[in-house]
Amino acid sequence: MLKYFLIYFFLLLGCKLSLAQEALVDSLLKQLPKQNDSLRILSFLKLSEITATKSYEKAVQYGQIALEIALDKKYDWAEAAALYQIGYVEYNKSNFAEALDYYIKALKISERLKDKLTTATYTNAKGMIYLRIGNLEEALNAFNEALFLSQKMDDKNLEATSLNNIGNVFFTKKDYEKALHYYEQALQRRQRTNDLSGIAASTNNIGITLSRLEKYQEAILFLERAVEISKKIQNYSNLSASLDNLGDIYTTLQQYDKATTHLQKAFHYAKISNNKNRILESYQSLAHYHEKTQQLDSAIFYYQKFIQLRDQIYNEEKSKQIAEMQAKYQLNKQTIENERLLNASELQNTTLQNQRIFIATILIASSLILVFLGVLVRSNRQKTKLNKILTEQRDIIEQKSAEIQGQNQKIMDSIRTAQTIQNAILPFEQEMKQTLSDYFIIYEPKDIVSGDFFWLTQVPPYTLAAVVDCTGHGVPGAFMSMIGYVLLNEIVHVQEITEPQKILNLLHKEVRYGLKQYETRNTEGMDVALCRWQTDDNGKIQFLYANAKRPLYYFAQNQLQEIQGNRLSIGGLFQETFDRSFEQHNLTLQKGDRIYLTTDGITDLPNPQRKSLGEHQLKNILTATAQLPIKQQQIEIEKMLQQFRQNTDTRDDITLWAIEL
Repeated sequence: MLKYFLIYFFLLLGCKLSLAQEALVDSLLKQLPKQNDSLRILSFLKLSEITATKSYEKAVQYGQIALEIALDKKYDWAEAAALYQIGYVEYNKSNFAEALDYYIKALKISERLKDKLTTATYTNAKGMIYLRIGNLEEALNAFNEALFLSQKMDDKNLEATSLNNIGNVFFTKKDYEKALHYYEQALQRRQRTNDLSGIAASTNNIGITLSRLEKYQEAILFLERAVEISKKIQNYSNLSASLDNLGDIYTTLQQYDKATTHLQKAFHYAKISNNKNRILESYQSLAHYHEKTQQLDSAIFYYQKFIQLRDQIYNEEKSKQIAEMQAKYQLNKQTIENERLLNASELQNTTLQNQRIFIATILIASSLILVFLGVLVRSNRQKTKLNKILTEQRDIIEQKSAEIQGQNQKIMDSIRTAQTIQNAILPFEQEMKQTLSDYFIIYEPKDIVSGDFFWLTQVPPYTLAAVVDCTGHGVPGAFMSMIGYVLLNEIVHVQEITEPQKILNLLHKEVRYGLKQYETRNTEGMDVALCRWQTDDNGKIQFLYANAKRPLYYFAQNQLQEIQGNRLSIGGLFQETFDRSFEQHNLTLQKGDRIYLTTDGITDLPNPQRKSLGEHQLKNILTATAQLPIKQQQIEIEKMLQQFRQNTDTRDDITLWAIEL
């Protein structure tokens, strides 16, 4: 049975550790008298982080000093950071009840401060506690909550950490396909930010998951990549874990020369890292390897080392367990030796020997049961303490939840009222049927209300149509959409301007003036696709188009054609005069030709791998369906988009308006 060492990820506050830790400690201690309170707190937190690998006692002491200063100066942010750091040290000591208590206290403060970054970080940490004690559902809830917050902030590093931890939950559940999916998602985010430490962790976890799926050659490639990166950045703890995993795979493949080479290297780097848990795991791997290769003396030696270090970490009796394990493997060794030298003369006393073996086995089993019961009692005590904390937190959460639900209901009622108002400004179906020859529209707000809107009006002999994408989505986008709607109607119906180019020129001025962008840092704006058409005396359609960053797709003469969007937007913060001029395009089209007005939400539509649909694929979809009746085209396009996205949440509001002239 292979042992696998996942790389678990905390997102620690502060900067990364320096390689010259001793020098850094000395430097920080010397600077303390010269620093103000905020810097002293950060220095003590950094000292706690550095010393945690060598002395838990010192690490907690430094964290407590930071906490005392924060409490004295009433720095809430620093109090939360200190509580988190102390909790992290307790977690590394396997004091999970104490760690959870510190994390929850830190989380309460960050939520009160409405600090999404630290809230997500502490929520991830809370999830790690649940994962380590086997409460997988609570762990998954915590990691999903942290993922949601990180996506709201568009923080790729924190998002990757949450995805990695979700993968660890599914790995623990032995759902390796799902685990692999989340590890790959985490790797993609870390590659975007060039987070080498994170890339090494993700490639390691992908490697061991592939091993569980018995894809050993692929697993080796990923683990070798993890080794290469960890060595480059001198992260010796992760380097040791990846080498250990390679050694176990080579043991399974019976490539023993490679196995022993990698396992010895893993042990070497574990000692350099001074990470006791990593050294413990390395001893376990070496014992497992020597046991499998029938090198029982060496297996006993490494199991002894494993037990000694484990007892040192967890403060358990050493001599008793070493004796038990030694007796067990001495017995196995003797059994194998007897089988190899078996002959009639040597085994005359077989019955007596078997009785002795049976009695020895019973004694060993009894001893092991006693040890197990001791561990179980210790675990139950810890779980009892955890349950007490969880019960208290549950009561608080239920009370707060009721309050939040009431507030949320009021907010949702207001937003739904806003949705009703926004829907009222969109062209009604009856109006579109009377005005347009034929059409379809795909309109999908990301939230309840939208930053996209479509607009239709007639000023005989002209028909005008527009699709507008306002900055943002949800409530902020909806506010901008109302401004855009009012201004378009005023320009066309009050000022009687109908040329698309002139409409956009004036719309830009009005937005900048209305939002006072010439004197503030307000950068809100909108992208617009605006067209006007009329049928001339010869039955041809004279079509004018102007845009702010939006292309026009149109199907004419049996081919899809495009007018590319320009680089100018409506509104926004620009160092320029108001004399901005948008380009106008003149086309002559035929009855039955189709135009397609879009917002960028459709090209940004993601698939499960978070890859966008893109303009190229959108044009392919339009071309493939353009010869169909327009209602059938809508059905096919919606089907193709669904096949691409597979129920993945959208990044933005989506609008695609097809009009048959």
